[in-house]
Amino acid sequence: KGKTNVAGFFVGQAMKETQGKADPKTLNSVVLEILNH
Repeated sequence: KGKTNVAGFFVGQAMKETQGKADPKTLNSVVLEILNH
């Protein structure tokens, strides 16, 4: 559960930086992949 919250935070930051142009699903899977290693 904690990792999901952290991932959500990073996805939110990335969406802000890209002004909503990034794909949230892709970002989420990439962030979770990084957090799980």
